[in-house]
Formats: sequence, C-alpha cells, structure tokens
Amino acid sequence: MKGLLVALGRDERFLSPTSLVLVSRKRLKQDLLSLFLPCRMSAMKGKRSVEEFLPLVTTHGKVQEEIDRVLGSEHSNTGHRKRMPYTDAIIHEVQRFGNIVPLGVPRETTVDVNFKGYFIPKGTHIIPLLESVLYDRTQFAKPEEFNPQHFLDSDGRFLKNDALMSFGAGRRMCIVKTLATTELFVFFTSLLQKFILRLPPGVTHIDLTPAIGFTTPPLPFELCALPRS
Repeated sequence: MKGLLVALGRDERFLSPTSLVLVSRKRLKQDLLSLFLPCRMSAMKGKRSVEEFLPLVTTHGKVQEEIDRVLGSEHSNTGHRKRMPYTDAIIHEVQRFGNIVPLGVPRETTVDVNFKGYFIPKGTHIIPLLESVLYDRTQFAKPEEFNPQHFLDSDGRFLKNDALMSFGAGRRMCIVKTLATTELFVFFTSLLQKFILRLPPGVTHIDLTPAIGFTTPPLPFELCALPRS
C-alpha cells in the first residue's frame, strides 16, 4: 500500500490496468485509506486485546476449565469455537471493554440522507463514535464492567450482538475480520492451554487506564505466565 501511495504521489492521475477508467489521485488515496485503515486499527485492537485480556482472565479460571474439557491436549482450531461459548464470550467482551479505537474512519455522504428525523445533506463528513455503542446500556446490561454474560444467553450459549463494532460497520468494514477473529481465538486458547497467568509477586492491581489520543493503547504492565503441569 505504501509503495502504491508513493507512486500515486508522482502522478496527478492514475490509469487503471483496463485503460477504461481514470481515477483521481486524491480519490484513490481516500479509498485505499478507507479500506486499510480499519484493518490496521483492528490489528492494533488485537494487540490491545491481548494486553487487556491477560490480567482480566487471571480471575476467570472457567475459561481454562472449558479449554481443558474441549481441547484437552489438542491444538486449537476454528472447529472448536462453537463448542467453547464461554471462551468466545470472554474474547468478545475483551474487544468491547478494551476498546482501542473510540472513533471510526471518517465517511462522507454521497446523497442527501434523512436518518431518524435528521436531515444530512450530500457532502457531509461523518465520524462515527464507535465507543458510544460499546457502552450503551440498551445493548449491554453492565457496560462499565467486564462481564462475559453480555455475550451469553440464559442457557450459556454464545449470543452475538451487532452492537460490537470492533471492526467497523457497513460495507467498508475491515476486510480481514474473519482472519483477525480466528487469530484471536487460536492465540488466546493456545496461551491459556499452556500457561497459568498470575500477577507478579507483590502486585495486587493493574492499572488499565488507557492513554489519551486518537487511539487509546494501554499503559505498560507486567504479568507472569507459569507453565501448566
């Protein structure tokens, strides 16, 4: 992507391989950034999820119980996911509670729009506040708490919630969502299958206060990973 943008910087207009469509440099840059920026943010969120997940899961031994019951000594794969609703719920709750990107990628209306009583004229720049829905009490019972029950029904089955917009929303949401969610599941289950996570000696609390900025990465902290017998 970087190489393409550099090349585009040398030419005012870019001729498509089919020689049929001329695309302005500005428009193509906007489209490329719109396509890849959510994915880059999602990768950052994956890193943030790891860091947020570790201290929280030290108090959730139920995850390892489910891993032991379903996986045993087998390697984790996507086929196990449907049989591990609690683990899946934990991962989704981490993405909600440990949100790293408060704002979505800017958009622009291409036509006049009437939305829920509001008139939005063509050409309006819109920046979605993704964090608002992640802490919406109409969508999550206890939004200020880390609670995997947000993604479980009364029978303990995994409950999908469209209000979780970790990978953006609409037709231009992150194109690698499936790959990213698969990687998160395999990494977390493999990690907890092999290790017990504990706070360092003398440490009783980890400050999860995020940094302030366009993205909100967590502050550095230490954690002990002890091999399971």
